[in-house]
Formats: sequence, C-alpha cells, structure tokens
Amino acid sequence: MYAANATLLDPVVAIDTTANQLCPSTIVYTFTATDKDYGINAAVEYEFSNTTDHSTFTLHKNGSLGVKTKMDIDDKETYSLLIMAKDKGKPPLSTSLPVNVILLNINDNPPTFSTTQITLHVEENQLRDIGNVTAQDPDGSNGIRYSISGGTYLDHFKINDVSGSITVTKPLDHETVTNVKLTVEARDLMPVPDVTCDGNTKEHVFNKTSVTVNVNVIDVNDNPPIFTTRVITRGIRKTNTKIGAKVVDLKTFVTDADSAENSRHSFYMNGPIQTDATTPDACASNIMNTFVLNTNGSVLTNMLFQDDCESSFNLPVLVNDTAGNSTALVKINLILDSQIGKMVFFGNKQSLQDMQEQIMDRWSRITNHEFVPENIETHSEPDGTIDVKRSDQFFYVKEPLTGRILSSEEIQRLVDKHLSENYDFEMELRKEGFIEIQKAVSEPNTGMDNSTRTRYALIGVVVVLGIIMCVTFFLFWNSSNRYKRRLKAAKLTTGSPDTKEQQKDILPGSNKYSQHVNPVFNKNPAVYDEINDTDRISLNSIDSNNVGPSRGPLKKSGLEEKEVTLDMYGEDDYDVIKKVDPLRELLHSKDLQTECETNQFSDEEDIRRPVEVYNFDYGRDGDMEATDI
Repeated sequence: MYAANATLLDPVVAIDTTANQLCPSTIVYTFTATDKDYGINAAVEYEFSNTTDHSTFTLHKNGSLGVKTKMDIDDKETYSLLIMAKDKGKPPLSTSLPVNVILLNINDNPPTFSTTQITLHVEENQLRDIGNVTAQDPDGSNGIRYSISGGTYLDHFKINDVSGSITVTKPLDHETVTNVKLTVEARDLMPVPDVTCDGNTKEHVFNKTSVTVNVNVIDVNDNPPIFTTRVITRGIRKTNTKIGAKVVDLKTFVTDADSAENSRHSFYMNGPIQTDATTPDACASNIMNTFVLNTNGSVLTNMLFQDDCESSFNLPVLVNDTAGNSTALVKINLILDSQIGKMVFFGNKQSLQDMQEQIMDRWSRITNHEFVPENIETHSEPDGTIDVKRSDQFFYVKEPLTGRILSSEEIQRLVDKHLSENYDFEMELRKEGFIEIQKAVSEPNTGMDNSTRTRYALIGVVVVLGIIMCVTFFLFWNSSNRYKRRLKAAKLTTGSPDTKEQQKDILPGSNKYSQHVNPVFNKNPAVYDEINDTDRISLNSIDSNNVGPSRGPLKKSGLEEKEVTLDMYGEDDYDVIKKVDPLRELLHSKDLQTECETNQFSDEEDIRRPVEVYNFDYGRDGDMEATDI
C-alpha cells in the first residue's frame, strides 16, 4: 500500500482551557494517521506544512502537538493549522489535513463588583432586608455564590448566597453604633486546577473577590430628654434684676441620646410656682407672675422685687419630645450684692462655662455648703479695666441645714479655711486655672445710657420753658397792673370843685405835666386848649413869685400846675416827694384860696379848691389808699 492511502483523523482539535496553565512544550494533542500499506511503507511521520505558523505550536514526528508559549482565550480563541502526514515509502506519499485548534474557556477570572464599596441604610431597631450586592463573572455563567466573610456585628446580619440580599437579624441601636462595616465575598462555582509544569495537579481552588458594605444606622426619636439633675438652683440679685432678665437656661441641664435632629425639646411648667413659708406679703401677693418659662427653656423674671422681699421660689418644670418627658425642680433664691462671691480663673468665658458645674460640685463637697453658680463675666479690674484672658465666676453659698445665704465676708472665711487645710484640693483648682476668690460688691450704677440722658435733657428743657413762661406771665401781669394803676392816677381830676356842676369843667387827664405818662392826655381838644392857655394863672399855684401881666381879674382854675410824674414802667421818684410836707402845703394852698375868694372874686365865680397829688399808692385791689393824698 502506498502512503497516499494514509488518512488523518480529528480535523478539529479542542484544547482544554487548562492548556493556558501549562508550561511550554507541554503536549496537548496527538494526531493519528492510517496507511493501508505494510512495512516501511506504512510508517508515518507528521509535520507542519510550509504555510503553517509555527510560533505557537510544535509538532513532533510522532504526531504529538505541543505548545511553545502560554495561551489565553482572551487573546485568541481559534488557531488554524495544516498538518501533513508522510510515510517512509519511496517515493514517500503524504496527505494534508487542515486542523482548527479551539481553545476552550476555563474559569480563570474571578467575579467582579462594579464598585469597591457599597453603602446601605437601616433605621435603628428595624429587622428587614436592607439591600443587595451583585457581582459579574467575566468567564460566563459559572455560577456565583455570596457570603459575609468579615466585619463587625456579624451576628446581626445574614446574606442570601444566591441573590446577595442582606438582612438585619438583630436590632441595631443608633446610640450604640452609627455605622457597621461588612466584607461580602463573591466566588464562582467552577474550581481552577492548580497545574504544575511537571503535569502534577494540586488541590483545586476557586476564583473569588470581595467588596466592603457600609451599613448606616439611621437615628429615630426613641429616647426621651432627661434632666441631668433633679434640682436646679439659681439666684438673682434684687437690686440689679430687671423685668425679662434671664435667670437660667434649662437646655444646658438636658441630655438626649438621640441625634440633634431628633432632640428638639419643649419646656413647660409642671405645676404652680411655690415659695417658702417666710415669704413676705410683698413677694407672695403676685407669686404666679414672678417668673416666666419659655418653651425654649429660658426662665425669665416677670416682676421687680422689693427690698423687703427675701424668699426662694420653686418652679416645677417639664421637658418633652415625641419620645417622652422628664421633670425637675428649679429653685430661685433672691440675694443681695453683699452675698455674692467671685472666683477668678485663667481662660475665657466658654472654657469656664464647661467646668462650671464640676467646680461648684467640688466646692460643695469640700465645704459641706451648697455653692450655687450665677453668671460668668470677663474679668474686670477695680479701675474698670477689662482683662480678656481671665474670667469671673459669680456665685453664692447656702448653709445646708438652715438654707441661709452667707454674706461675702462669710464666704471668704469659709473658702480661706478649706484652702489652707486642703493643699491637694487647692492644687487641683490651680490646674484648672483658679486664681483667687474675691468679694463681689456691685457699686450703684450711676451711669446713664443715651436714652436716659435724652429723657432727662427733655425734662430739663420743659422745666426751663415752664419757668420762662411763668416769669413772662408774671411780668406781663405786674406791668399790666402797674399800667392800670398809673392810668387811674393820671385820670384823676387836678382840682377840688365844690359841686358836681363844677366837676363838669374838670376833665380827666388834664394834668399837662404828666402827659408823657398819661395815655389819655390831649384826647379832648377842648381840654387841650384850656391847658395850653398861658394867660391863665392858677390859684392853686404854690409859687409865691408868680408874675405876669395884669389882664384883669385872675382866672380861677381847678387845673393843677404842679408836676406829677408817672412812669408806667419805671420806678416812682420818691426822693422829690419826700422833700414836701403834703399837709403843710395843703393848708397853705387853702389859705391862699380863701384870701383870693375874699378879695377878688364874687360868689358866682367858679371857685375850685386845689388839691396837690404827690403820690399814688394803690393796694392789691387797685383802689387808692389814704396815704396817696
């Protein structure tokens, strides 16, 4: 038989995926050919045809196909070879067969997650599925299984190994733990044989990967607010307290295990305000309105306390939210400035505020007296200088049995005694920034703010304007009265007629010498002509040297020649009047009149009796008095 009769089998060669784990030169397949000849003519050898790429495979003469390099299906899945089988006959006969080498996929890639971390959420105290984890296998559907391989609170969770669903099996408390970390592992079901270059197979392993799962525990309002102390003691100063002054902020005495979002509290009175039995009526008359509690926890004063009010007030209070409530008693003492002590510390107000309760409790334990904190202020020197590096803690002290509030002198003695006896206690205070204890006596506040100064300035302006108006009114009234008195004096007749008929010839305002002060002088033309008649000689004249041409009988006139000066707004000239004796002059004038009537005039003539008017003095009612004539 001839070699041409040789036949190659298996035109398709499937190489298992384990081939890419083999070492170079490893035989992966052996070809077989048949030859119907006998003897030497039936001996067959194998080789690649010249068109075959020999870079990946090697073909031995016995038909064994080996690999030269490591192969990976991810790089190339199918290889095409041309295998030639040739016998040893002469001439040799051969035949060729195309062979497709297909690499079968193996489980050489682990499952993958789309992210390195997964975040899930669950409310505290809830037992439920909180989410799924999912992985993909690049090698195809080899099957993936999930498990929790590590983390915290492992006994509180479980996972479905097929679906990857995570379930909380025990309640989680947000106040205990806010976040749980779990390690979830994903592996495929097809094992990967660990093959060595000598062809020995070790224990199978599985491809796997892991991801971190963060479980956030969400807070719910499941914890009520709690007062840190059942009795809250505070004091207020009677002298410096105004209406609406803050006594205490109850929020600082309340804790809530829930988060800030679920710690929204409301404060209320839990009963009527009570006071001790020694409260005077001045304090107890309006006890229900002494203090006000706002829902935000601020306790404010609602009245001004009198000096004789020495009492303590008890306010039952309550704080609540949707999870529950808590109660406490607020004791407020009325104290004087002389009962206030002051501790000086290094540091700012906030740092001292954080240690306030701790410091007061420590002093209370050491001295067996109740140290009650008041306000905290930036340190002020006696001269008013502010030192921002130090702070002042004001406080007062009560006796434990009687409840009496100590004076500042007693506080100083008590503190000095225990500091001198307890060195360790003093050193602890020094470490916290304690400097010294001082007597805190508030001086009366004499300063005024701008609004007070403005108010007093306006009051002063009003008072000054009122005084000016009163003075103006008085001057007007006085001037008016003086004017009326002088007007009345100026209107008096200057003669002394005997009969009413004779008085008709005497007109008011006929004294020409007082014309500069007489407002009605010369208002009547007839009177004006009579006054200006220079030929008329007055019989009333007291001038003994009266001369003039003799033009017949002297005209007897009732008009007064003597000057009477009346100044409406000036002072009367009393010096001139004092030089004249009114009675003597009046008698003299009377004698002259009698003599003239006897010697020169008839009874039918108009005889007027002169009366000299020297001064007018009216009483408060405006009437002429006896001393005016």
